[in-house]
Amino acid sequence: MMLKVVVPGEPFAQPRQRHRLVTTKSGRQFVHNYQPKEAASWKGAAQVHMLAARNAGLGDIPMFTGPVAIVVRAYFTCPKSDFRMRAPRGERPCAKKPDYDNIGKAICDAGTGILWGDDAQIADAHIVKRIAAQGVAPRVELTVWTLEE
Repeated sequence: MMLKVVVPGEPFAQPRQRHRLVTTKSGRQFVHNYQPKEAASWKGAAQVHMLAARNAGLGDIPMFTGPVAIVVRAYFTCPKSDFRMRAPRGERPCAKKPDYDNIGKAICDAGTGILWGDDAQIADAHIVKRIAAQGVAPRVELTVWTLEE
């Protein structure tokens, strides 16, 4: 079984967990760990597109069980400084931040509970960062398929 998902918009990298010290009314202190709001909103949008891809077509595709393989292709916006009038710039590799592994973490966490039960099921992953061709919208393309045990 194979599934393709396209998440429109600028690719998002999983940010580091943040911490803050909280003091209760009784004076007790503890550390509160949280993710920035941008992470939750991007993951929510990605989950909507993942669920729509699962429900599209002939019927509802069940969640993947067992080991799966994924290919993540992250296309970033072509910078305005790279625009060409006569010969528009094509698609090319991206060697700038964010790191490829943080992009993979964000998409894998978003798929948990939607495409697979746990992101530990991902046995094979390939992540590609590209700058989209001039005038082409940024997006993340995810392809998931089951691996034979």
